[in-house]
Amino acid sequence: MASTNVGSSPALTFELVARCSTTRARASILMLPHGPVQLPIFMPVATQASLKGVTPEQLEDTSCRLCLNNTYHLGLKPGQHVLDAVGGAHKLQGWKHNILTDSGGFQMVSLLKLARITEEGVRFLSPHDGSPMLLTPEHSMSLQNSIGSDIMMQLDDVLVTTSPDAARMREAMERSVRWLDRCIAAHKNPTTQNLFCIIQGGLDLEMRRECTREMLARDTPGIAIGGLSGGEAKDDYCRVVETCTELLPDLKPRYVMGIGYPEDLIVSVALGADMFDCVWPTRTARFGNAITKKGMVNVRNWRCADDYGPIEEGCGCLCCRKGEGSLGITRAFINHNAGKETVAAHLLSIHNTWYQLNLMREMRESIIEDRFPYYIREFFGNLNFVEDLLDVFREVEELRDNREEQSREAFAASKTECLEHIWRMLTLNSHIHQAFGQQYKYMLSPADALAIDALSARQAAEFPSSIRNRGQAQTLSAVFVGNYQRYERRRVLWVKMAVDMERGQGQSDSAVNIYTELGNWSWTTDY
Repeated sequence: MASTNVGSSPALTFELVARCSTTRARASILMLPHGPVQLPIFMPVATQASLKGVTPEQLEDTSCRLCLNNTYHLGLKPGQHVLDAVGGAHKLQGWKHNILTDSGGFQMVSLLKLARITEEGVRFLSPHDGSPMLLTPEHSMSLQNSIGSDIMMQLDDVLVTTSPDAARMREAMERSVRWLDRCIAAHKNPTTQNLFCIIQGGLDLEMRRECTREMLARDTPGIAIGGLSGGEAKDDYCRVVETCTELLPDLKPRYVMGIGYPEDLIVSVALGADMFDCVWPTRTARFGNAITKKGMVNVRNWRCADDYGPIEEGCGCLCCRKGEGSLGITRAFINHNAGKETVAAHLLSIHNTWYQLNLMREMRESIIEDRFPYYIREFFGNLNFVEDLLDVFREVEELRDNREEQSREAFAASKTECLEHIWRMLTLNSHIHQAFGQQYKYMLSPADALAIDALSARQAAEFPSSIRNRGQAQTLSAVFVGNYQRYERRRVLWVKMAVDMERGQGQSDSAVNIYTELGNWSWTTDY
């Protein structure tokens, strides 16, 4: 199909290989200064120029050809002078493939309480010595030029999508456009580095359209959709992505920032997006969680103590596969080391990263072969909602029983992870309805749609026999049969708390509040 040097950039070529005949999904090849990247792609996040627990060689083994570094953190340490002296982040981390860097603006707002945004830039206090600092579009570009990233992001005015302040949302959108102009003017290496714009506008679709038109007028080599994954409802998320992608040119890469859950990746690709990033795969690995085709598996669970099989049967990662040069790790080994040795998190990080990249490979193949809708059906059909949910319930029970044996910090971290899992599992059904029942219901025959509802009903019916509290079982049943509105109020509460936890605001209080509510549930020992 068609290809082009995008936005007159000599540092980027985009080739559209195939389209799905049913959805907006597409397969393409992105040629960057450090080699080709097959799209759609998930980009692992190597925040400090290192993927936590994974060496550059191991990351390369997962087939990763584009990872993400954090401008804010690298600007603080090792600092711009070190980056200039060593010759950029590729040499610093021994990585011969492509790097994307964010602008640093999100970290200013999300991690630092004393940040203030003005037209000049983001003013904040240094986390090291408390001295006043200022991040401007010009300084962000200078840092990213020193890093030498293949793709660099503009500095944007980031505001959480759930903010009710419409005037502030418009201010952030318009300021992001003005800051893009300053970033373009300050960009010193346009022949070797690509600057992407970021579309803002919250959940206001007209504001998103306006911002998209303004950003497209600047003709950057690629376009990102920012400000999402901040606690908004999934139907709102889908509407924003759909609204933006329908306005974007075919021959430019489309990047939705901060997306990493497998079900989110599936739906976002169907909406026409190409690139995604998230810290979740490696973060959840540090809590003993493996991502598999059947859903999440917590390998710390007692049932894995004598499980001598791989993390996932049939997985091709360095840990699971057998043969020369492979590790052949068992669940029992990880269970033995989880919570005591860092090797467990290291191995699960390798597995989870490979899973995410393999998921994107499978989607790409299905798009090229024009069977993407069937791939979606297979993906959601493999997920074990009930089994995953009950695993998390068991973990909460174990946490309650062993609370005195854990440090305050370890207990709070474990609670937070369990609660985030419960939130994910209980909202997962909305993904199915987004993919099948609403915007993409034409992908299924009426008989298939009825079969999915029947399956959900059967799964929901298992809860009353497993949970004594019938009221809670009915709430769960409502979720699994797709009665979204009955569950919306509590779900919004959990989303808000999850966002607070992510931003480091009120983490302890939020976790305790949800945990107290869950603690009132009755549990059986016979699952």
